[in-house]
Amino acid sequence: AVAGSRPDIHPDTWTGAEDADQPIDPVSSVVAAEAVEQVMPPQFPALSITKTGDKAIVSLGDMVTYTIRVENPGVWTLHNVVVSDPLLGIYQTIPTLSAGESHVIKATYLPTKCSLQDQIEPRLDVFKTQYRLTNIATADSDETGQVSDDWTVEVQCDLELAFEKLGD
Repeated sequence: AVAGSRPDIHPDTWTGAEDADQPIDPVSSVVAAEAVEQVMPPQFPALSITKTGDKAIVSLGDMVTYTIRVENPGVWTLHNVVVSDPLLGIYQTIPTLSAGESHVIKATYLPTKCSLQDQIEPRLDVFKTQYRLTNIATADSDETGQVSDDWTVEVQCDLELAFEKLGD
């Protein structure tokens, strides 16, 4: 036999193990290694949701814009995909979401009040406080379970305190 050739083995699948005295074809070995590393999409229904905001810290009265992205990373078409976000007033049904398809929803929210019970690191000596506002979005479909994601914004508040003197 001529070195490096075996008529009974296709060169794309030959690894050299079939004939130890034959040289290994580096091109075929690389192709075989790359094929093993390929990531296949899930072979079952899948749904993902990602929620982001355009700000992480706001002052009371600053608008926050949220982006909710619902995606079908699987290979099955999903039906009746329900996206909800109570804080933003979102309750939306997507009739079908094909494999590899995504749907984006944008909405805004205006923090308008601060609550002392929600505060973190109160600094009443300078009449300021802050709290974390965590906003959760969920998605579900006929074929999958519920998925959720959230975005947290730190709201910084200036508190107005009123004092009333009683008696002398």
